[in-house]
Amino acid sequence: MFNGEFAYNKSYSAEYPWGAVKRLDLYDKGALSSLYICFKPKDTIESDYLVHYFASPKWHQGVANIAGEGARNHGLLNIAIQDYFNTIHYIPKDVEQRKIGDFLNIIEERIQIQNKVIEDLKKLKTALEEKCISGNNGRLTRLGDILEERIEKSTQNNQYEVLSSTVNGIFSQKEYFNKEIASTDNTGYKVIRRGDIVFSPQNLWMGNINYNDRFEIGIVSPSYKIFSIKAGFDSRYIAFMLKTKRALWEYSLVSEQGASIVRRNLNLDSFLEIGFFIPSPKEQKEIGDTISSVKEKLLLEQRFLKGLNRQKQSLLSNLLI
Repeated sequence: MFNGEFAYNKSYSAEYPWGAVKRLDLYDKGALSSLYICFKPKDTIESDYLVHYFASPKWHQGVANIAGEGARNHGLLNIAIQDYFNTIHYIPKDVEQRKIGDFLNIIEERIQIQNKVIEDLKKLKTALEEKCISGNNGRLTRLGDILEERIEKSTQNNQYEVLSSTVNGIFSQKEYFNKEIASTDNTGYKVIRRGDIVFSPQNLWMGNINYNDRFEIGIVSPSYKIFSIKAGFDSRYIAFMLKTKRALWEYSLVSEQGASIVRRNLNLDSFLEIGFFIPSPKEQKEIGDTISSVKEKLLLEQRFLKGLNRQKQSLLSNLLI
């Protein structure tokens, strides 16, 4: 296989169809398993156009239609070589192919730049957290002197929106799972309010601990622990502190292996004895403001990336018809 040629994985998974066909761009030549079909476009076909065409819904639907029913049922779209080359495609003239390919290349390049911007902001946020929060500046303070457990339970079914705490933040169950997975009757679920800290005792060591700055009120599974931040501490500083690498290391020390590798049983008394060096309220606020500004910028850039990806998918659906 040589640079500019395409490789088709004829047994690719229907669950991840975007990886079915790829063009060799990074190397002059290479060797692949015999499971792949290698080919190159003819002179009347623009290579860049094909790159985007093979990522389009039209292409994936066409492949799914010619796959055997048994293959589809097992999640693999196994296409025979002869069937693959006998598929029919409606391709525009080369001038139009070039225009479409160039336009979609611009969108793809912008997406790659945006991914780099987001990655750099994540690194900056982590570096600020580790440098400004994980040092020995301030007074050694127990978590038990910073946090106070708060137990408030719902009194009726569906009293408030059902939320889930994850390693990546707090989400409504409808938003995160595209459906609600809570019990049919969620009476007695714990109520979480804006400004609360919530965590999973089983997954705390992985970083499943969050500061609720998204929802005014909601309910979470009774298995979660909910704490309020005591007066005299900057809530944003504490929220960032609880997610640092040092904090996660401390959580792992007070969590014992549970029924599975990822689930560990937290010793709550030991958790509350974990100590952090806390600077003055003024310094807490300054650090909290600085990291919050980076976090806000990160969220804006992530939303922009989602918009670019939606635009790309819309173009793939409407230009490649």
